[in-house]
Amino acid sequence: MSQTQPLNRNQNVFSKRRLAYTLAAGAASVGISKSDATAAISYSGIQDLAINQGSSQDLNLDGDANTDIRLKNYAYTNGINYQGATVSFFPGQIVGFQTNNLYYVKALHAGDTIDATTVGPTFYGSMALGNPSINENPNAQFTNVDNAYIGLDFRIKNGSDLFYGWVRVSVNNAAGTFVIHDWAYQTVGGVGILAGDVGTVGVAGDYNGNGVVDMADYVLWRNGGPLQNEVNSIGTVDASDYTAWRANFGETSSGSGAAVSANSVPEPLTLGLFAAGSVGLGLLRRVRRGKS
Repeated sequence: MSQTQPLNRNQNVFSKRRLAYTLAAGAASVGISKSDATAAISYSGIQDLAINQGSSQDLNLDGDANTDIRLKNYAYTNGINYQGATVSFFPGQIVGFQTNNLYYVKALHAGDTIDATTVGPTFYGSMALGNPSINENPNAQFTNVDNAYIGLDFRIKNGSDLFYGWVRVSVNNAAGTFVIHDWAYQTVGGVGILAGDVGTVGVAGDYNGNGVVDMADYVLWRNGGPLQNEVNSIGTVDASDYTAWRANFGETSSGSGAAVSANSVPEPLTLGLFAAGSVGLGLLRRVRRGKS
């Protein structure tokens, strides 16, 4: 069996990572209290990473220094192909099942629950094993699937809580193809997630997360952040953030913002005066408080 090094794309993947928020209805369906319904989901966006035959792909869902899950697309010398998954660190587990002393990964559907009641019984499992005429794992659920979900839990580095996530894949065992489409995880430890749930994704430029791209977002950008709903250079406040804000000025997270003409978007000079006025007003208020 030959194996190449995993694709080195995690940094690029996570530079596009976006924070989103779970829907209250979805949270309720997995037994999450209303107070947890605004827990953040981190979603990768569409990636469509193809794992070359004879190799594997490590995924780091949360962006720390640890691999959370390894997905394998191996080819044996006798022509039999194998696909499988392993959660890298204890006590993380796969959503799977056991039959005849063999462990399998369960193929989940969109909306299936991933939480403490569904993960296990172990940290690894077969997804498919065989060739065009032989199916060595008769109970494997990924022999020929499109857009099936893998469920898992994992620990973030130096943490004690378990976090729940999913990975959406398409696999054709006979052809030896394995594509990772996207993934997400619940950023609040111990809170479950639904397969396929990406939350309510905020609009780029809504840097304070209040649901609308407005002047307050510009002020936050000018003051150096921190910014929510960035598109490029996540965690770095730069000119691309201003470009995104200007392009989406007036938009809302529901996409129902009123149409804004180019002439109605504040220009840099106006913005500078606005920001300066905001600073001046703040100073004036401090002076008045000092005199009172």
